[in-house]
Amino acid sequence: MSGLVVERDGNIAILALNRPAALNALDTATRLAVCSALERLAADREVAAVVLTGTGERAFCAGQDVRESEALGRDDGPRWMDSWNRYFTAVSSFPKPLVHAVNGVAAGAGFETALMGDVRVAVPHARFIMAEIDIGLPAIVGGFLLKTQLGLSRATEMVLSGRAMPAEEARHAGIVHDIVAPADLLAHAKARAHALAAKPPIALALTLRQFREQFRRGLGEAEAAASVYQSEAIATGEPQQAMARFLARKRGGSEGPPGPSHIRIKEHRMGKFIKLAQDGGVAVVTLNRPEVMNAWHSAMRVEITEEMRKLNADPAVKAIVMTGAGDRAFSAGQDLNETQKFDAKRAAEWIEEWRRMYGMIRALDKPLIAALNGVAAGSAFQVALLADVRVGHSGVRMGQPEINSGIASTLGPWLMREMIGLSRTIELTLSGRMMDAAECHAIGLIHKLVPKDQVMAAALDMARDLAAKPPVAMRLDKRRFREVTEAGFNDALDSGIRIQKESYASGEPQRVMEKFLAERGKRKSA
Repeated sequence: MSGLVVERDGNIAILALNRPAALNALDTATRLAVCSALERLAADREVAAVVLTGTGERAFCAGQDVRESEALGRDDGPRWMDSWNRYFTAVSSFPKPLVHAVNGVAAGAGFETALMGDVRVAVPHARFIMAEIDIGLPAIVGGFLLKTQLGLSRATEMVLSGRAMPAEEARHAGIVHDIVAPADLLAHAKARAHALAAKPPIALALTLRQFREQFRRGLGEAEAAASVYQSEAIATGEPQQAMARFLARKRGGSEGPPGPSHIRIKEHRMGKFIKLAQDGGVAVVTLNRPEVMNAWHSAMRVEITEEMRKLNADPAVKAIVMTGAGDRAFSAGQDLNETQKFDAKRAAEWIEEWRRMYGMIRALDKPLIAALNGVAAGSAFQVALLADVRVGHSGVRMGQPEINSGIASTLGPWLMREMIGLSRTIELTLSGRMMDAAECHAIGLIHKLVPKDQVMAAALDMARDLAAKPPVAMRLDKRRFREVTEAGFNDALDSGIRIQKESYASGEPQRVMEKFLAERGKRKSA
């Protein structure tokens, strides 16, 4: 049986991945068949658009055929990635409209294939999963595709967790355009393809070419990085072992995900401004200045930076949870009693302190989960965004209110732009508006909302799940996200030095903070 079926409907070609017993997984032969078909159809003047779908009702494509990749030798990474890069190039460079009819699960490379379509229609039971980490492989191409289309926040969480995104969530996030009944899926996809094929052909071709060229630049870089990262992972033997475990579970029946656990924190240790505890392989860092809503100053930043360095080096620690003491705040951010006294020179030194702390958080090889127990404002909002996953409750508020204290922002806007786009970033930065938890969840800044008394338990459950992922793949995925954002991170901080020196030289931040602190003192004494 051919792994690919090609049919025609007028000037539309329909490609169906045809390995339903393997959930339409892509073995080498099927990938090469897709490449050859797309190359032929690109040159066929009678074909104006293509629909790609899967056979059966269970899966669009389950990604790489795990049985095939389990047999990879430790030196096979470069050759294996060459065949994948040819496939990704064929799909992403196709010069005509691609409509992907997602008839079920799209996992791993199947999800990546779906993201390379121009229009995606899906059935209600479709699920989208960046599943590579569970078989020990870093999702370098998938991370690029998700970051490009969903932003850094959702991309990081989906790549590191390997969780399934339901069709309705995918539609809300914008990566599914239509959801239709299974019986109507192919007809709807073909109607979409015919509508695109009817557009003025020169304008359509030139517009597609512009998109393809822009997209290929980033994807080409991701493909090159994937060859290096995948080869590094395969050389350790971790993916082969993870795939063997995956297949053994599949043959023996899955035990299912673990149920909710109870908090079992042990081994408390007190720092001066933070508390540390351990729950098995999960370290818990608690910001501990509740009398000032866990706001931080220079000494606290130094302590956090050093403890993060120690935790990253500790082989017994597999994941980290950060939270705040009390129930009012994760952290109110910068302690204004400190910055109100700055001059221009001290303001520049202040930014370098942030570079060291933020840089250490970004350098973590282990997953970091923010357990948001209350307000996360200003630099605390930024620290929360530097975490890989954020769990909160309905009373959480987050935002970038520095402008209200006379402080110009650079790193916060850069982080927000990476995660939620330029339009929201500008409005939030200039207004200093705080978002409630529902808004943060809707735009992907909080990944999971739970009742207030369950935040820590949910964060620990998430940490344990991430701690159980193959560690090489986790380290490489995190390294790649850091690598692709490093230039922007440093540019934001370099700009911050220039801007804060200018700002503090004017005296405005000091005046605004002095007024704010005086008014706050009056409210407290009233």
